[in-house]
Amino acid sequence: MKLNSNIILRWHRTLSDSIRTTYTSPKVNGIKPHSFFTVLAALSTDLFLFMMKSMTFQNKYLIVFGIAYQTVCILMISGLYIYAFYCWKVYLNLRRENIIKDNNLFFSESAGLYRKTLFYFALASQYILELRSHPDFGEIRYQLRVDFYREAGITILESAIFSILIIELSRILFPKTFSWSNKTHYAVVIITAIAMSGLRVAALNFASGHGII
Repeated sequence: MKLNSNIILRWHRTLSDSIRTTYTSPKVNGIKPHSFFTVLAALSTDLFLFMMKSMTFQNKYLIVFGIAYQTVCILMISGLYIYAFYCWKVYLNLRRENIIKDNNLFFSESAGLYRKTLFYFALASQYILELRSHPDFGEIRYQLRVDFYREAGITILESAIFSILIIELSRILFPKTFSWSNKTHYAVVIITAIAMSGLRVAALNFASGHGII
């Protein structure tokens, strides 16, 4: 028992020291490992849950493969969350020691009040929209034109919200975007929102019969 506790303690110290070095001697200036791994863990969890909903196994060998796949994914995602937790722990300790003087805890240093407010507003709106019931293909195929216009409006809103979230999170994941100005940031968000809205509304229009009105 004592041997196990020593191994865990040694592992804890090694990991903490390694992360501390990453913050105090960063290979890429401006990167925030705690933000990076938090986003990576959240995205991995969403992708894993989506894959689990999509995967169906009927063959017994595929069922075994599915169980093994789920186990490996759960272990990897758990590892990401543990590493993110240690990053936050070390980062907050360094802030208390006044070694790190970042203005933003989570976002890149270029993120001002407007960008952060817009992100949190979009995040709250995303959760609210997730609560609504989405029409299935049959309902879309035979919906009335007024229903199509309503769904198209919601689709455009969802695309705008998603663009705000994904661009801000992408800037955390890709260090080359640190040099972007706020004008560039907003321009990329707008272009992404327009492109996504156009594609999704076109797909909705293709699938919809618009009823008889």
